[in-house]
Amino acid sequence: MKWPTPSRSRFPQLRAPGFTSSENGGVTIFAVIAFSMLIVLIGLIMDVGRVMNVHSQASSYADRVALAVATELDNRPNALTRGVTAAQGGPSEVQAGFRITLSGDSTVGVAKLTFMSSLGPDPENPYTRSPVAGDVITATWTPVGGLVYAAGMTDVVADRETGFVLVDTTDETENYLFFPLLGALAPGMETSATVAPQAIAGFERQVCNAPPLMMCNLNEATQGSGAPFNPTPGQMIRSKMQGAGAGWGPGVFGILDAPNGHGASAVREYMARVTPNTFCTKGTVDVKPGQSTGPVSQGMNVRFDMYDGPMNGDRNDANYAPAANVTKGLRNNCNGNKSNSSTPMPRDNCFMPSGAWPNGIASGAGTGCVNYGGVGRGGDGNWNRDDYWSSNHAGRPQPPGYSSMSRYQVYRYEIEHPEMVDTSQEDGAPSCSNSTPISDATRDRRVIPIAVINCIQNAALLNGSANDVPVEAYAEAFLTEPVGNTDWWNANNDDVFLEIIGIVRPNLQQSVLKEYPVLYR
Repeated sequence: MKWPTPSRSRFPQLRAPGFTSSENGGVTIFAVIAFSMLIVLIGLIMDVGRVMNVHSQASSYADRVALAVATELDNRPNALTRGVTAAQGGPSEVQAGFRITLSGDSTVGVAKLTFMSSLGPDPENPYTRSPVAGDVITATWTPVGGLVYAAGMTDVVADRETGFVLVDTTDETENYLFFPLLGALAPGMETSATVAPQAIAGFERQVCNAPPLMMCNLNEATQGSGAPFNPTPGQMIRSKMQGAGAGWGPGVFGILDAPNGHGASAVREYMARVTPNTFCTKGTVDVKPGQSTGPVSQGMNVRFDMYDGPMNGDRNDANYAPAANVTKGLRNNCNGNKSNSSTPMPRDNCFMPSGAWPNGIASGAGTGCVNYGGVGRGGDGNWNRDDYWSSNHAGRPQPPGYSSMSRYQVYRYEIEHPEMVDTSQEDGAPSCSNSTPISDATRDRRVIPIAVINCIQNAALLNGSANDVPVEAYAEAFLTEPVGNTDWWNANNDDVFLEIIGIVRPNLQQSVLKEYPVLYR
């Protein structure tokens, strides 16, 4: 059987497609375009990232330099010179990291330091270059020109008034790798970027748990306005007094506003507590008007195991514990009666009152004190050690080196050796309070920090209600006798006598003084 031949008309004829009608490879064109755009985008990201990386490292360097310099701006001599030295001491290498560079420069440096005494308001535009309106410049430094002081400014004044530094870094230029490739499409395309960050830091000072007492810088009386405070260990200071010439200045009697509130009761509370746990003060203080006679003695004398007035109810509260050694020439009956068998620590000879000191210690000449405003406020460091020892430690040998010991050293010796005062009428240990006395030298109740103010330099703003008065330094001082309990040896009531130990050192573990740099812009 023969099969029929299929007709050609029943099957369509297949033809090869033409070039213009082919759809093969259409996606490839878009892929190439997208890939090219992706490469360009990655390149741009790399260029921008490299610049941001360098800017970040340069900014970090500027911050480190500013903080290092600000640490030295403590208003003491050679502060600016020390700041310049600190600015040159840090590492300046820009780490390789993401820096694929054509510029060849791998370091960043300090182009300029601008020292300032105060800062104006921050500009609304954060990209505004400093200094801005209100910034008060005291000096500038450049690697070539060195330290140059502002018109009318001396090195001494600049050291004392400068509290801020502006750091300008050297220009750092990064050449782009990919941006130039777009030059054909955008002729104005940049080929490099330059960064030059700035940083401003300042010096901050805070003191915590310090009783609200002050004294004027006696060095100003002998060396002139703005003289640095150079304490003399062992010198006695009458920081607060009554009678003629009682004020350090108009209305300034040596009392400050307590950080935990205003008024006499706040002063009493702050002076009495072991740890006030209130606000830390800034680098300035507020002067309290008036004498606050009762509250000052009631608060401060808690440290001597004396609980008068409102403090009587706190005698057994550990928050108001006394010192371990409260020798003061008073009997142990807690009534403040004079002891006939012991004596308080004598004052510097120039402060000794007329007549005999308790228990027969001879009075001093009454002359030789350092005058401030025509009144003796600073002692000469000489006091009657021999009579104190023979009265309070009869029959016992003096310790080695006793002839040159300060009152504070004798006091600590009595605590740390079995030499506490023990007479028929007075024991050196507290007897009125049941609280555990504090013997730790780092928390000694009779050692206090006291604000030292350049009263002559700040005379224009210093008065009985002055606020934000700059503090020159904080002196570490020893309370030698109770406050306001001295009438029985013919002294003016409510005088506060202190013996200088030295300057309060900042940032120690137990230090009440904290000094640190802070970034501002």
